[in-house]
Formats: sequence, C-alpha cells, structure tokens
Amino acid sequence: MGLIVEIANNGKEGVERALTEPFDLIFMDIQMPIMDGFTAMQRIREESSLKNIPIIAMTAHAMEGDLEKSLAAGMNAHLTKPIDIDKLVAVLNQWFIDTQDESIVHAVTPDKTTTLPESLPPFDLVAALALCNNNSTLLYKLLLSFSTNYSEIANQLAIFIAENELIQAKHLTHSINGMAGTLGAHELKNASAALELALHLDDTENIHSLLSDFTSEFNNAIRASASLSALEQPIFISSLDENELKERLAQFKHAISMDHFKAINLFSELRPHFLQCNELKNVDELEKYLELLNFDQALQILEGMNNVHNK
Repeated sequence: MGLIVEIANNGKEGVERALTEPFDLIFMDIQMPIMDGFTAMQRIREESSLKNIPIIAMTAHAMEGDLEKSLAAGMNAHLTKPIDIDKLVAVLNQWFIDTQDESIVHAVTPDKTTTLPESLPPFDLVAALALCNNNSTLLYKLLLSFSTNYSEIANQLAIFIAENELIQAKHLTHSINGMAGTLGAHELKNASAALELALHLDDTENIHSLLSDFTSEFNNAIRASASLSALEQPIFISSLDENELKERLAQFKHAISMDHFKAINLFSELRPHFLQCNELKNVDELEKYLELLNFDQALQILEGMNNVHNK
C-alpha cells in the first residue's frame, strides 16, 4: 500500500511513541496488555498537538454497539478483525490528509504464485484468501507461521488459567481469536471467543470446559497448518517473456535503488522467475529486507543473484 508501519507492543508503549514520534494515523487495538486502547487514546488526545490525529479503533468482535462506543470515546472510526481489505483501504483514504483529490492508498496487487491445497480443514481457505487480498503466498506463510510460532499457546493458556492469571489468559485468547478469524478457522475462532468472554466475566464455572473445547479446536488447526510443510513445494513458472523480464528486472533494480515502494509489487511479479533460477535462499533474504523496507540490503542481495541476470 506504500505505507510505513510501526508497531507498539502494548498501550503504554503506544502512548509513549505517539508522544515522541511523528505519525499520520494510529490504529488502536481496544484490548491490549498494560493499558487498554480507550485509555491509550485518551492519553494521546490530552496532548494538544495530537487532538486531531486520526485514531482508528480495532477489535476482534463485531459486537452490537462497538462502533457507537468507539466514536463516543473519541475514535475516528472502527474496524473489526479480521480486517476486510476494502474497508481498510476506504478508512485509510478517508482519514489520511492529502492535497490530491484522488485516493492516496491502494490495495497491493495480490501475489498468486503459491499453490495452496484445494482444502485444508478446519481452515476455510476461500474466506482466508479473501481476507488476504487473494494473496496465496501471504496465506501460505501465515498458515506455516501459525504452526511454528503458536504451537505452545494451548499449554501456556492452561498454565495461566491454572495459576489464576486470568488477565494474561484473556490477552492470549484474544490474540488467537484474531488470528483464527484471519485464517478462516471458524470453529477455533468461536471457541476462542467463548473462552475469552468467560475469562472476561470471571466465569470460573465454565472456564475449564471451554478451555477443553478451545484446546481441541486449537490442536486440529495446528495439525492442519503443520501439514503444509510436508507437502511438495509448488513449481514456479514465470509468465514473462524474455523482453518483459529484462524490462521488469531493470524497473525492479531502479525501484530498489530509489527506495520506492513499487519494488514490493515488482518483486511479487518477479518472484517465480527468481525461484526458477534456483535462488531460493536469496529470494527469502530479498523478501525479508523488502518487508523491512531495508532497500540497501535488498539491492545488495539482488546484485549478487548471478543466476537471475544470466538467464
């Protein structure tokens, strides 16, 4: 989308960064550790220079009254997770201040170079792809990341509950609720939401049975996402002819050298060619540096990819 994004790990850190760093717009998760989103927003609004900065509320629930509550508290708008790309773009264009009449934010061109299985229960891949802007490569990475980075969550959650650390348990369940929604794991999202509500209400009578339901759905999702790594990796075929390829490579190198966000879209188009050239390790490195907006390192990686330039 051509935006630079910074992430705060909790509400307190978000306030500190908003007061000391320049931002054009703030997305505010309502449920955060240390300081919730409403309190963080109020602290930010107390600073005279930030009274008018757009702050967009984000929640993992589409609860009746959420929008009204957010607006009444001083938020400029409200988005429900999992985020709908079209709604996100619309909100950004509504609240970014720009001198141009045309929209300044556009959805990124989807990367469809990765082949997903036809189905992967309990994940609804059709719904998940829509939420990922039909970017099959992004969804593939998110699913693999889920099995790699979240595999111990159920055990950690059980420990929190056993030790009566219900606030930590609620934040953890909230995170899984949002992730499950993005990945189209509807049963896991429902189980997460039910457990999160019980934790919020301190419903000790039902917490353990709901934890059991959550753990069952969670383990199903972990096994399914982990199975992707065992699948044969897809064969990548570039659709560009020789002249188009030379032109795109030149455009890509120029965009990187100019620190231009266009390089990210061009990378998606060139990725199959890079993989055809047996540059898997360099492709991963190149993608990592582009995602970090480290264009200098990305250019070094590109210039070292001899197979790409000799094909």
